[in-house]
Amino acid sequence: MENGIAPKVMSIVEYLESRQRALMVSEVAELLAVSERQIYKLISENRIPGSFKVGNSIRLDGKTLAAWVKAKLVLACVPREEQRRRA
Repeated sequence: MENGIAPKVMSIVEYLESRQRALMVSEVAELLAVSERQIYKLISENRIPGSFKVGNSIRLDGKTLAAWVKAKLVLACVPREEQRRRA
């Protein structure tokens, strides 16, 4: 992609894939440039995979999250009309 988005996204994907430990909600929110509240909402709606509880805290698996980001990137590259046909 020429618009500069792909290199940034790929670096996020590479970072997530390289993680050996689970990520905290705050880390994911910072990486995706959204609020923690948005991450919690996505988790509660089962729209973001790889989350699990540790005590009262929620953690996210980096590799699962990387696959989700990749899928979102591919979907973003497909024209909306084609997305509707696929649904």
